[in-house]
Amino acid sequence: MKALAALLMTGALSLFSQSTFAKSDFVLPMDATQGTIDFGELAVGYYDYDDIDVVAGNEDLTLDIALTGSDMFAIAHNCPATLAAGKTCHIFVIFEPTAEGDYTGEVSVNTSKGDYLFHLLGTGYFEEDEKH
Repeated sequence: MKALAALLMTGALSLFSQSTFAKSDFVLPMDATQGTIDFGELAVGYYDYDDIDVVAGNEDLTLDIALTGSDMFAIAHNCPATLAAGKTCHIFVIFEPTAEGDYTGEVSVNTSKGDYLFHLLGTGYFEEDEKH
């Protein structure tokens, strides 16, 4: 398993309940049913992440989260199958290229308030190829 994903999946999940993540561009539920998370270019051996905040309003929110596509992407989250009213959970989307190339994937978040699809984009490159 990838380094950051493995760290998030083990005891570090307590981080989710203690922090607010400023990096997120997405808060669910939202008006749009699709979004794009573009990691741009990233050197092989490094990782980057973005997060999707899920907020249950006045009612419980059921959730089903799935990742498809390239194995250069991973997800980690602290979302239960049913998020209690007034609670928040976080879905981390991680891009960690192990080879150069263009990669795509999708994260689907199906909820009792609607279904959402996030298109993932990222390019891995060898650091010595970087031109300044």
